[in-house]
Amino acid sequence: MVAEQLKPMEAISFEEAQAQFKEWLASNGPSSDLIWLFREDVLFLFDRVFVRTPIPDENESRMAACYQLGQARGFGLNLHGFSLLDSRLCCYVALPKDDLESQYMMMDPEVVKYSWRSDPPQACAVRNPLLWQVRSWQSNRARFEHFDRHIPSRSSLLPLYRGDRG
Repeated sequence: MVAEQLKPMEAISFEEAQAQFKEWLASNGPSSDLIWLFREDVLFLFDRVFVRTPIPDENESRMAACYQLGQARGFGLNLHGFSLLDSRLCCYVALPKDDLESQYMMMDPEVVKYSWRSDPPQACAVRNPLLWQVRSWQSNRARFEHFDRHIPSRSSLLPLYRGDRG
């Protein structure tokens, strides 16, 4: 189950949207202490979530750029929390591929959607680069279509859309 809230998108900066998301989470969510993650930072292995640590310092500023790209594309934006790392909510900005996917995701080009998994799984921190490679190999070999396929890439700021190779 996912909890949701919508706010007008026009002229809302990433900082304002993030502040509104934190405010909403403070009264309704699991945590208002956020970590912004990209696809390169997260692995999924069935129902387990792994996060590479330490988290890069530039993640928040790159996620702000992702948010701005979403505003420019005009299909809608979703600030989404999907897992907990210790007591911090792991989040990303979801950008739909096109207008049709925006409709499937129940987004509107006029609003920012805020959502989080109502029972977010606890993520496991992975600090060791060798262990990260092993977990990455396991995740790729499992070919598991994880529940958060809209996590954007740090380099392109876009998710790996279905049918794309990456």
